Amino acid sequence: MKDIYAAPSEGYVYVWTNLINGKRYVGSHNGSDPNYKASGRSINKAFKKYGIGAFERAIVYQGPHYREAETLIIRVLDCVSDRSWYNQAHIHGTYECSDDVKAKISAGLRGKRKGPPSATTRAKIAAGKRGSVCSQETKDKITASKMGQRLSQETKDKIAANKIGKAGPKHTPESRAKIAEASRLMWEKRRSTQWASSGLPELQES
Repeated sequence: MKDIYAAPSEGYVYVWTNLINGKRYVGSHNGSDPNYKASGRSINKAFKKYGIGAFERAIVYQGPHYREAETLIIRVLDCVSDRSWYNQAHIHGTYECSDDVKAKISAGLRGKRKGPPSATTRAKIAAGKRGSVCSQETKDKITASKMGQRLSQETKDKIAANKIGKAGPKHTPESRAKIAEASRLMWEKRRSTQWASSGLPELQES
């Protein structure tokens, strides 16, 4: 976990950012617990799924009006309806913030990217995952989740376009021999089946 600003001892508003998919969560806390992370159900599920190290937290407002500030951010950015946020509900009613509070909130949010992480961040994530191996259980879950799915024509066209001009896989002599043997056995089985269904007598080898 990367903390852009350490959690203050008084009320504050924070924004968690998932560095893998770019989703964010805004919340507030009274500052009594220095180890506090978040109370939202969806963000805590995300912590368990990705690990706290995949998230970055920033304190975007600090002061006595932290509840009002949180509600204003959720309402203005439409965090509940926007699927790029983990927030699921407006929890503190409706407040009207002063211009001073609004200015502090704007300053705290300035420069924050919305949406997927940058190319630099994606490169760091990829480097961190390089060499990792999925367990058989994870592979089975991925297979089960994709079972029955059909690619759209648009996706098929993109895959085909991506392969244009690219050489196919290079087979070793051993793999080519295996492919040839498998093909030979397949055709022998097919001919045998067709002969049997024709009703003609079996040919005797001389």
